[in-house]
Order: sequence, then C-alpha cells, then structure tokens
Amino acid sequence: REIYACAYSMEYHVENDVVIPENIAFNGNCILQFADGNSIKFNTVIGDKFATRLLSNATYKEIFFDDRETKIPNECCIDCKQLMVMTLPLNVKMVGNSAFSGCESLKEITIPENVTNLDWGWVLNCKNLATVYMLPTIPPIFGNQEEIIQAVGKTYIYVKGDSYDSYVKKFPKQKQHFKLLTLPTKGHINIIENAQYYY
Repeated sequence: REIYACAYSMEYHVENDVVIPENIAFNGNCILQFADGNSIKFNTVIGDKFATRLLSNATYKEIFFDDRETKIPNECCIDCKQLMVMTLPLNVKMVGNSAFSGCESLKEITIPENVTNLDWGWVLNCKNLATVYMLPTIPPIFGNQEEIIQAVGKTYIYVKGDSYDSYVKKFPKQKQHFKLLTLPTKGHINIIENAQYYY
C-alpha cells in the first residue's frame, strides 16, 4: 500500500509498461528516479507531500497521470529525456516548480482549462518543445511573470480565441508565440498546422 523513497530508483529492469494500482501511497522522494521503461500509468493520486523528483531522469516515453490528480508536484518529471507528449488531466490546477524541466524530447504539452498556476521553470530547457495547448480562458499565474515559457525558441502557444487578448496583454514580450486555437466539435479532431488537437 506504500512505496518508499528511492524504492525503484536506478531500476533498469522494470517492465516496459508500468501500471501503479489504486490506493498506493507515495512516502518519499525520488521513488522512480532513473527508472527505465516505455510508459507508466498512475491509477492513484500522487499528491504533493512526498512526490518531489518522483520520475526524475526516468526513460518513459509516455506518462499518464490519474484523472483525479490536481497538482503535478515540483520536479516530478524533471530530466525525463525520452518523454515526447504530455496531456495533463482535466482536474489539474497547479503545475509545480520545474515539473517538466529538462525534458529534451518533449514536443507537445496540453494544459487543461482548470489550471490556475504554473510555477517557475515548469518547461525550462525543453529545447524541442514546439506546441503548447494553453486552454485556460484566464491566463494562469506564472512563476516568472514576464514569460509564460522560459527560452521558448520556436514554441507556439495555442490559446482559445476569447482569451487571446488576455494572454498577449499579460505576456507582450512573447506575443509572436501566441496562436489562435480553433476548437473543433467535441469528439472530433482538428488539424492545426500539422498538429492534432483532441477536444
């Protein structure tokens, strides 16, 4: 019922696809640090008290958080260099400090509409990040108030039409990175400059 600090740290022989069952409590940091595998799915809420660096430096290409999750902990997925796409659960309201920092292969991330806080460095040094779907109508509070993303490079941030002006006003230095997101009919796929967006 509990997984303790560093329990699977540096474990290079786990299954390719890992599922964490319900009602598991995380009691310590760095529990899956350096773990190796193809994907990991959480069927339990991670929480925030003991989850710092939970998956740091793990090699998972796909990470699925429980739908009930409300906060992605600080440094949760820091330096997960194989992670390519991330869609946060609809109930997430906060993304912690450096949660996805250093995810060098991350190309796309979707921030659901209930998010109110994105802490400093949440995608810092994600050098291949090309697409951010920023769905909150009201711009979230950011750790760095002048930049929605640090060192964005060629990143485009897609926002809904009724919130575009709010984002540009709040982050005028990054105006060139904001694009209008045309929401498709629910359940359909909309193609936006070769990106697939699901709603």
